[in-house]
Amino acid sequence: MDHSCSRMTSKNNAVAALPLAVVTAALLLLFGADACTTMVGNAHYARCRDLGAQGASIAYTYQRRTGRLDVAFTGHGTSPSGWVGWGINPSGWGMVGSSVLVAFQAHNGTNVLPFKLSPAVQAGMRLHTTAIDFPIIAKRAIIQGSSFTIFASLLLRPSQSTALNFVWNRGSAVSGFSPLPHSLLPQDLRGFTSIDVAE
Repeated sequence: MDHSCSRMTSKNNAVAALPLAVVTAALLLLFGADACTTMVGNAHYARCRDLGAQGASIAYTYQRRTGRLDVAFTGHGTSPSGWVGWGINPSGWGMVGSSVLVAFQAHNGTNVLPFKLSPAVQAGMRLHTTAIDFPIIAKRAIIQGSSFTIFASLLLRPSQSTALNFVWNRGSAVSGFSPLPHSLLPQDLRGFTSIDVAE
């Protein structure tokens, strides 16, 4: 056997593998090593998406026959005493008009409460828990340090499009059971996207 040929082949293979390693490392630096996962806690979901803004991600399962949407949303709060919220805007793009679930710690433990983001809230009115646009089957949250995961099961109405406008955000403080306003920094104004949960 020609050993010089064998050494040359090994060298060529190593050189060929080098660009792949460089690309992989670059992607990890760009997007982060932690990709979204369909296994969250003890629950398995059909799909997941990295949402980009605030390092958030979502895993979900949609049952077309019943209209049930099971979601695990994970966001990163600014502090363990703050809040993280996720929701759906059934009528448009952005925060106003959204039905959201907000997770936070209070004297009674971990809470997940529903809120409707009306124009009055945008103008500065204090948030009060209220009924939202989607029937809630179940909701809970796990808060570990600054990592907040909201688990929710909702029913979409038969007339509701499965292309949903998702919104999410975070804030540094809660007063009583009312989340206080979030910051207006650029990274806290990009928490919205549209996902077709049936695809």
